[in-house]
Amino acid sequence: MGKRAGVRSRPIFFLGYDMFIELSATQARLYAVPLIRETMGEEIGNTAESEFSNAETECSGLYGHFDDSGLCAVCGIGSELSRRKVWLGYLAVRKDKRRTGLGSSGLRFIEELAAKLGYRHILVETYDHPTFAVARRLYEKSGYKPVGELADYMDDGSDALYYRKTLGV
Repeated sequence: MGKRAGVRSRPIFFLGYDMFIELSATQARLYAVPLIRETMGEEIGNTAESEFSNAETECSGLYGHFDDSGLCAVCGIGSELSRRKVWLGYLAVRKDKRRTGLGSSGLRFIEELAAKLGYRHILVETYDHPTFAVARRLYEKSGYKPVGELADYMDDGSDALYYRKTLGV
């Protein structure tokens, strides 16, 4: 892993399959927002940009996997719903790094982190738009169960789909 300007070289966790480092809010704006925008679309990219531009702390809750070509994947722990439930933040893999296991690794990383922080359930919001078909398959393959939907949620008319996984099972 090569050094990048402004990127801490200290790994947050090494779980045996990939290394993810914690990104500051500044690093999230510089590295993660463009990746989120590229992989998840303009509307979600704009939400991410606003979220990290207005961050009250320098901690972003995002973790990135870098190689010599730059940021390959980003994953994050989202907001707490209760002491036992938390949202999955962002999960995005650069298009040329897909089908390499980084998405699964990022998801496992966040699940293990959430469990270490004491959460029992992790929830995911995704969409019925074709862009998110691969993500939906990953969540289902990883043991997430559908728990609801919200019709006509996105600007393009796509429905929001909600999944939940019980951790430690």
